[in-house]
Amino acid sequence: MQKLDPCYPIFVLAFCVFHKSHYCEKVIPAVQKFKFNHMGHDLIGLHELEIRKEKGAFSSLFTSRAHKHGFLDELTGIIEASNFVLISCVIDKALLREKQAFADNPYHLALGFCLETLHEFLQEKHQQKSVNTCDFRAARQARR
Repeated sequence: MQKLDPCYPIFVLAFCVFHKSHYCEKVIPAVQKFKFNHMGHDLIGLHELEIRKEKGAFSSLFTSRAHKHGFLDELTGIIEASNFVLISCVIDKALLREKQAFADNPYHLALGFCLETLHEFLQEKHQQKSVNTCDFRAARQARR
């Protein structure tokens, strides 16, 4: 960590673990339909920061506060209807820097923790030999 951005004092990494059939049959179609209904295509990433701050593709999407709230409510409904296990790690970047003179990369620390937790979860479910993982992050978001 070279510098701390006061607007982003913590780093959060989250894994969503789905049954493949549920993900393919329920989650992907619901998110795809949502994207087509709101954007007319499904090529866009639903990045929290861009939605919240109305940046990028979301800069002109919402016609009113009510429209934005409806968008968020519908997206929340899709997430709530999805069956998944959440594995996450939250790192206070200032505290990390305080405890380590040359602080490790928060992403690498969080990734290690989440992968260990995922491995334990898969062992518990007797699935340690049948895992597919994906990591998607925008380069700009990963640098914070």
